[in-house]
Amino acid sequence: MTRSILVMVSQTLTVRRNSLIAWSVSLAALVIMYVALFPSIEKIDLDTLLEAYPKELLRAFGFDESKTQLDTAIGFLNTELFGFILPLAIVFLPTLVVVHMTSRAEERGYLDALFAAPIARWHLIVAAVLTATVALAIPIATMIVVALGSAQLSGVDLTLGQIGGSALSLLPIGALAGSIAALVVGASRRHGVAIAVAAGMIVVFYLMNVLAGFLRFFDDIKTLSIFHHYTDWINTGINWPSFMAFLGVAALLTVIGAALFERRDVGA
Repeated sequence: MTRSILVMVSQTLTVRRNSLIAWSVSLAALVIMYVALFPSIEKIDLDTLLEAYPKELLRAFGFDESKTQLDTAIGFLNTELFGFILPLAIVFLPTLVVVHMTSRAEERGYLDALFAAPIARWHLIVAAVLTATVALAIPIATMIVVALGSAQLSGVDLTLGQIGGSALSLLPIGALAGSIAALVVGASRRHGVAIAVAAGMIVVFYLMNVLAGFLRFFDDIKTLSIFHHYTDWINTGINWPSFMAFLGVAALLTVIGAALFERRDVGA
């Protein structure tokens, strides 16, 4: 069982190595650009400017109005990069990996040959989510290394703990997106539906957190949004119980997706 899952993980990572390189290079380029930009931004008193904005609006977009954010490198990166661009972009990586290994392969007729071997269907779902998680970890690690290197070259004060905490906070978001895709794959063979639902749910969670600053209903249910917790993770440090809780939710969705996949018809 374990061997078959590991073989599928290794094979998929090998096949998709060019895609992973492209993701890593693209995200690393973003990090380099923002780190290099910080010395210029540091000279502008943006924190005073932010004081003119409503606190609800600042909270909605990931600002911690109780303290300055843009006068430090990590505060600038969290606000401009980790607060919005990266979490909404990176969810597509694990989602596409899961879809590639499951419903996309099913549509092309590859799974008929795969299941001719002594491999249980649920092995494929577990392998897909595990591969997606490993694939997600590669650009995250790349961003950490590149950020530290760029900061050193630019004379920017940025520590491993700071950038590592922000980058690692992306993992539960990506894992949740991948597990949602696995859940949809368990019920449908259409890869487009899996991508749309997984990405759409992450956007819904993001909007829930944004609207919590304006509407009482969303403020009451904001703890259900992973972005409510994510904002705290990147601004005040990772809360490990909530961090692990969302990874647990991703694991549960994977189990349900595997159970559904075992029950439905599989074929081209």
